[in-house]
Amino acid sequence: MTERAVHSIASKGGAHGIDSRVLTVSPRGGCDEADLSGYRIKRYAAWRSGGSPAFIARFRREAAWADLLHFHFPWPCAQWAYLLGRVAVPAMATVHADAAGGGLLARRGRDGFLARMRRIIVTSPNYLEGSAILRGLHGKVEVVPAGIEDLPARDPEAVWRWRQRIGQRFFVFLGGLRDYKGLHYLLDAMQGRDYPLAVAGDGPERPALEAHARAAGLRSVRFLGPLGEDDKHDLLAAAYGFVLPSCRRDEVFGLPLVEASVHGLPMISCEVGTGTSFVNLHQETGLVVPPCDARALGAALDRFWLEPAQATAWGEAARRRYVDHFTEQAMVARHAACYGAILGRAPEAGGRAHGGHAYCWRLPDTKEATMPIDPRRGRPASPASRPSHPSTPSNLPEAAVDETGNEDPGAELTELPEHEKQEQAGIPPDERGGRSGRAKHERTVGNHPVDPNSMPSRIGLPVGVDREAAADPGRQTPEAPETDNRS
Repeated sequence: MTERAVHSIASKGGAHGIDSRVLTVSPRGGCDEADLSGYRIKRYAAWRSGGSPAFIARFRREAAWADLLHFHFPWPCAQWAYLLGRVAVPAMATVHADAAGGGLLARRGRDGFLARMRRIIVTSPNYLEGSAILRGLHGKVEVVPAGIEDLPARDPEAVWRWRQRIGQRFFVFLGGLRDYKGLHYLLDAMQGRDYPLAVAGDGPERPALEAHARAAGLRSVRFLGPLGEDDKHDLLAAAYGFVLPSCRRDEVFGLPLVEASVHGLPMISCEVGTGTSFVNLHQETGLVVPPCDARALGAALDRFWLEPAQATAWGEAARRRYVDHFTEQAMVARHAACYGAILGRAPEAGGRAHGGHAYCWRLPDTKEATMPIDPRRGRPASPASRPSHPSTPSNLPEAAVDETGNEDPGAELTELPEHEKQEQAGIPPDERGGRSGRAKHERTVGNHPVDPNSMPSRIGLPVGVDREAAADPGRQTPEAPETDNRS
């Protein structure tokens, strides 16, 4: 999920004036390359554990390019690079998992890192409510649901081929085959029922699941292995209902549920206190049952099968909910509004096509202080919600930095706007240069005047570890680094 979100913001953020770079680490070695969508991805060589001394050593220099850093948490390497480098660039983080536990040093590092974030994003209110590490930080947390791009109608012949292969009505599971996905409980629920079930994806649990199905005599269960993007969406378009039996909070959001809702599929999921019950609303877009309960899963499958009109109505509601809450366009716009609010600048309506993975946002060197927009309401934020330090990190006054080089959130910024400096110097208004109030200000590039608000902002996106084996073969994503986040 993380890789897909980063790619969307990096590739589509140019429409909001965002210029981004992606920083990550890879056990396969370092490289600096351009994604086909136009943004740059810089990978540092890393150990198998994900640690990268080179990344930590150079992170402060990399961060100097940006006006805003956007981390995807948990990622200890980037966390310690930010803290040890005494980076003063404003930062925010998207929290994908609690990363609870660890020793005293790990907990202090985690808590200190989150405390320095200007804003924290989570993908669902359900996850926030159950998060242990975000207690006491709710005042700076914002919910921005993960979103994916809508798709055109599928080829009817491709849909027909899947139904010929599996059944005219069948259930589908899509995702990595891992223990927290709860597929053993789904196979138990299938005993005594001959509903066709397609299991798309691969993972370490696949041999055990196939053995379980054979031992139980489940001849209507098909293990399809990893699928390409087209085959995956054709399969979803052909299916009758979607089942995600995940049984632990490791399933942070449940992006496969969003993929199912794109195709108008009714859904069955389990209540694990995360985004799965935010995407799939009980009795509205499908059914939500207790986790680790094969009997409850079986009853939900029965109701779907025996009440096709109700299942169809739930599927239609799932499609509407996708359009209202989980589109890629909405997700990118919400992030752009969040970036602008942190930096004291309203998001732009248009801009050059640029992109960003640890994100680095950069505004022009000369900026006008504008009232931030509250992304939840679409209007100017209240004074209490405005950022206390709207200046660019590269131009932070000394009062905002303590003797160790760390940003001091309690310090007052004392640098005055140019027109106020000139006023204090006694220069008459008609002879003053620079800006006054919110008047439009021009700067030049070469001999050409340029409005700074038309120049792209830059965001740096430090993200995660690029592993050799992609983690979720059932959900292939654009070429982008992987992280430790599971969903």
